[in-house]
Amino acid sequence: MGVQVTDVIKMFISEGLHGDIRSNSPVVKKIKDYEDEIAFLKGKLYVLENLLHDLLSRVDHLEERIDELESPDFLLKGRRYSGGRINKS
Repeated sequence: MGVQVTDVIKMFISEGLHGDIRSNSPVVKKIKDYEDEIAFLKGKLYVLENLLHDLLSRVDHLEERIDELESPDFLLKGRRYSGGRINKS
């Protein structure tokens, strides 16, 4: 007894509907390789976005601190407590 062609076709249709078809073709292997590379690149992009966000928030903090240090109020407070001179040498 052998397997009939219609039985093989039914099996492929059934497996295809359930997502169980496994292929050794180079195209399927390339797609899986690309999926892995895309996942890796998405991870790297996530890390870079977080680093950029952190860097921008640090720059914002530094700009606020510079504005605070350059403000007239800070200079007046410094003169009040340092005997009238800002830079003591």
